[in-house]
Amino acid sequence: MLLILGGALASAYLVMASGDRVSAIMIAQPVAAGQQIPPSALREVRIGGTGIDYLSWAEMKAVTRHYATVPLVEGTLLTNGMISETNDSASGRSSSGSR
Repeated sequence: MLLILGGALASAYLVMASGDRVSAIMIAQPVAAGQQIPPSALREVRIGGTGIDYLSWAEMKAVTRHYATVPLVEGTLLTNGMISETNDSASGRSSSGSR
C-alpha cells in the first residue's frame, strides 16, 4: 500500500513539474564559430526546467552582440559556453608568413 501511495505521489509531482516551462533561445540556422550571432539565427522555444543553464529568451538582444565560440547547429539550445563577447577565433588563427 505504501509503494502505491509513493508511486502516485511521484507521478503527480512529475506531471506538475513538467508544466513549469521557461522561454529559451534555440538556434534556428547554423552559425559558424567566430561569427557574430544574427537575430535571424535565434528562435524562442518553451522548455521544461532541466537543470541545465540555457540562455533565456529575455537575453536575445544581448546574444546578438556576441560571437559563436563553437559551430552552432540548428535545433541546439544556447548556453553561455557557446558564446563570447569577443571574437577569440580570429586571434587563434595562424598566419603563413615568410620563414
